[in-house]
Amino acid sequence: MTEWSGFFGGADAGDGLHMHWHIFPRRAGDTPEPGSVWKLDKSELNSDQYRLDEEELKVMKKMLNGELDQLLSSTRANFPV
Repeated sequence: MTEWSGFFGGADAGDGLHMHWHIFPRRAGDTPEPGSVWKLDKSELNSDQYRLDEEELKVMKKMLNGELDQLLSSTRANFPV
């Protein structure tokens, strides 16, 4: 087991590989200084005022799934199993 097992496999991921993302939609001026959202205090980072409503979340998920499908399709075409 490698140091990456917690991210890309291991007991919690079952038999296959596992990956997940934390997605924070960004807006101009959303942090006091330009940079990562991880620099924000957790109470601000997780504030309800920045959460997407159900419809916005549904649209974003659909867009993300479409992009991932395209990426995976092109990857499979270039690297057949």
